[in-house]
Amino acid sequence: MNLHTIFNLQKSHTVSFWKTFHQLLDVAENNGAYKNIFNSDDKFINLTKTIKDNYLAENGQLMKNFGKLLVEAYDLCQRNHAEFEDYVDRALCMNRSAAKNIMKVYAMDVEPSLGFDNMKIVANVKDSSQRKQAEESFKKGLSPNEVRAEINTNKPEPSVTKKRLESEKARLEKSIHSLQVKLSDLETKIDEYEE
Repeated sequence: MNLHTIFNLQKSHTVSFWKTFHQLLDVAENNGAYKNIFNSDDKFINLTKTIKDNYLAENGQLMKNFGKLLVEAYDLCQRNHAEFEDYVDRALCMNRSAAKNIMKVYAMDVEPSLGFDNMKIVANVKDSSQRKQAEESFKKGLSPNEVRAEINTNKPEPSVTKKRLESEKARLEKSIHSLQVKLSDLETKIDEYEE
């Protein structure tokens, strides 16, 4: 039983599902069973070019420039012994993790033509050769889910160590304890209704 079952959470299709789906579409296209209207209809082709050139690339460049300014702000905070997070919160009224993502896109020198959301995916790849590969995959037209799946298949499996297993055990025990407390509270409330 997983958390989605326990808490009745809705789970959308996974990255793996979408990767397989797009691969099957490619096979269907190559066999003539499916026609990709987005690559064959002139109106779609022109609209896609306009969106990519005038909006995705422009937004990507704008956010990269924004990242450069945030790095300058970080340096200025350091020189003045001020907290950068405080500057982001109070002066810019910005989400701190958004600011860090924007700075990372600039620092990793990601290609702006990918668009900001895809730039964030690329910037979060730690290994420089994998990062370059992810960038190239976007340029070839792979979807964000396909690129994420590529990144995940290139990650080495984490080594199983006693410390890791003990940490996982402690995490599970904490979760179980928390769920037992919730269950006990629910049972008490149910008993109150029955009285």
